Amino acid sequence: MKKQLLKNPVWLMIFALLLTGPIAFSQVTGTVSSSDGSETLIGVNILIKGTLQGTVTDFDGNFSLEASPQDTLIFSYTGYETQEIWVGNQNLINVLMQETSTDLGEVVVIGYGSMRKSDVTGSIISVTDEALTDVRAGNVLEALQGRI
Repeated sequence: MKKQLLKNPVWLMIFALLLTGPIAFSQVTGTVSSSDGSETLIGVNILIKGTLQGTVTDFDGNFSLEASPQDTLIFSYTGYETQEIWVGNQNLINVLMQETSTDLGEVVVIGYGSMRKSDVTGSIISVTDEALTDVRAGNVLEALQGRI
């Protein structure tokens, strides 16, 4: 009888689950705000470290995610420093994101992409919209003619 129980795949799975112990997951919620707390941030990426499981903040800066106490949450947002917060026994995690102090410098938008101003090897001309609307022309190229 004992050998028959161990050959049954259902009993083997139950036995394996009992050996591994229960893994406790809990619902972790919170709000992500700017460094001074004056505004909530929409679309902050929240990822469980070492996995592909995550979420983003909603329109009010709120998030909700299932995580275990051993997990570390990674908060990232463009223009702000990435933060790692260990879950532990916390069910509510409110985060204040710190702005990064990196400067992009001047960026020039060209017809098919963008470049840094220092990398451009030609002349850069700007034409205001008023200069184009004051001229009677059949298309944009005719309006630009003589202006550049």
